[in-house]
Amino acid sequence: MADEEKKLRTILLEYEALRDEILHRQKETTDTLIYSILSTGALLGYGFTVQLSVIFLVPIAILVPLSYSIKKNADTILFIASYISTTIEGNVSDLKWESFRYKFRRYESQKRGRLPRLIECIMIYDFLSITCLLLAFFYWDYPLIYFGIVAALVFVYLLWWNITSSSSYSYHRQTKIMGDIEKVAKDLN
Repeated sequence: MADEEKKLRTILLEYEALRDEILHRQKETTDTLIYSILSTGALLGYGFTVQLSVIFLVPIAILVPLSYSIKKNADTILFIASYISTTIEGNVSDLKWESFRYKFRRYESQKRGRLPRLIECIMIYDFLSITCLLLAFFYWDYPLIYFGIVAALVFVYLLWWNITSSSSYSYHRQTKIMGDIEKVAKDLN
């Protein structure tokens, strides 16, 4: 009996630590999004003051690494949630949160009524990037070919970001991850 209690306590501690990591990543994602919007707004305000087209491109240089950070956080959250649902909640019947979220994600994917949070972030980053590009074009005072090169690079990045991110945080992706986790967990036992 003592071994069962010790095992349950260990599982609950792992569950708590992993849930804390998910909450930390979610807060980090929210903070990153807020920082992105505020820094872009400040730089656009400065760009209007000095009326220099290059200033309008600076936010894009900030948005690119921050968007990658948001995507990595979403990937990590999905992996941890899948691990919890597969290995922990499968062994402790009273823990059901991540399993519920997984089933709800499936329901949402069939209903298509609400966009996943990562898709909402993608839309915000797309809007900010395109706004910066349009303002840079409006104030552009260099040969137009340079703007074309910059715009092409930004659109290639946005295309990559949209394609890779939109499929990252979905029911189907989580189903695949959970299957992989189950295989690895069987090998450990």
